[in-house]
Amino acid sequence: MLRRRKLMLSLLAASLLATTPAALPVGKLGGELQDSYVYAEDAASGELPSSVFLDRMNKLHAALAAGDPIDVQEVRDARSEIAALNFEANEALLDPIWNKLVPKLSSGTDQAALKQVLFAMLRQASAARYDATASDLEAIRVNPEYRAAIKTIAAAGGVANVKMDDFLIMLFGDGNKRLGIEGTLQKQVKGMKAKELSQLLAGKGSVQKVLTDAIAEILKKKDEYPLSKAFDTLGIKPDDVRKVVVDIQALLQHEEAAGRAMMVAYLRSESQSKVKVTANGRQHQYSLNVFGVELPSMFLYWRKVSGSEDIKINSSGKATLPPYVMQGKAVIQAAMLNPYGGPAKVIFEQEITMTNGNGQLDPKQQIKLILEELDVRLADIRLELAISATDEQKAKLIVDTVRAGSEAAKSVEKTNASKGEKEKAVKDIKKKVDKLLTEIIRDLMDF
Repeated sequence: MLRRRKLMLSLLAASLLATTPAALPVGKLGGELQDSYVYAEDAASGELPSSVFLDRMNKLHAALAAGDPIDVQEVRDARSEIAALNFEANEALLDPIWNKLVPKLSSGTDQAALKQVLFAMLRQASAARYDATASDLEAIRVNPEYRAAIKTIAAAGGVANVKMDDFLIMLFGDGNKRLGIEGTLQKQVKGMKAKELSQLLAGKGSVQKVLTDAIAEILKKKDEYPLSKAFDTLGIKPDDVRKVVVDIQALLQHEEAAGRAMMVAYLRSESQSKVKVTANGRQHQYSLNVFGVELPSMFLYWRKVSGSEDIKINSSGKATLPPYVMQGKAVIQAAMLNPYGGPAKVIFEQEITMTNGNGQLDPKQQIKLILEELDVRLADIRLELAISATDEQKAKLIVDTVRAGSEAAKSVEKTNASKGEKEKAVKDIKKKVDKLLTEIIRDLMDF
């Protein structure tokens, strides 16, 4: 489901530097750090500043869990890969940033201990984004070694009185005007058009740009984020952070698939349907809004996954209840098409109820409505034929035409009309279908 942010693994896993190693014995570093760091004596206090982020992540993870189990597993696999990055083998990943920091550290700083704690802190921050609970973030916030590391880095950049909350706000925002990297990333996605969203879903490299653009924007806001000011003084540029992110992603085999999974969950958690009801309740035309913007039907594929066999829904989101049925229920889905030919991903699911407002019609009226609705479907196919550019598209219309006729004939057979009335109606259906099939075949032959 409704479970990327490659928006979220790269987007999520790398919020600044999602390059965290396997568990570090941080506690053993405590004495060294307290002696050589600018020690953070002030304890974190007050409400966790990222409560809005927690609400958003709870909603996102609910969407992920309700979706495709394969997507859930991809995220787990990617998290395992991140956890497997150990400090000894991967500390060099931090060097584009670390090398700018070292010359500005005081002479008494235990650089080896600081780098290990920084690595561990980033690892835990990344993990918190996948298991977003207040206790996880609070554990980061009150960790004395993490607070000491943040103060030491900020002091090297000429910024005093920096707290752990400043780090969390930089990553996740404060729920108000300061959006943080997470909020800035969401803002960028919300401003995207349908084609751009589908490209993110396909995972074709644009996610990395969205992430690094969000980081760059936050690093520019030196007056809003104390750590951005410190980074600027240290000479740490967006390109330095981009280098770290790219190098990390190169090590992760599951990151792209997990990123798509999180992107699907993000879109699913923000999708809402709209329905236009016609034919006295027997026809529903569904459309889908994401972030309040309607997605063009060309980017979606609708289908019924369960429920009444009488309810039919076409790929464009038009659901129909036959005139001889008084009511029906079904579960429908909308999948976003992959512009690069990969599998479509479900971003919306809903149970619908359709009620026949006409009441019980006599069989002749039922057949009349069935034939009228067939005429509408065949007219739509003729319009598609007129704009079809390839033989493959035209060949598909043959299948659509046969299916439309077959469904209409089955509907006729389910009415209480006499045998003679049914036979006449089916004969009319065949004539209509044969006429359109002839038109399509002539168009295909083109000679």
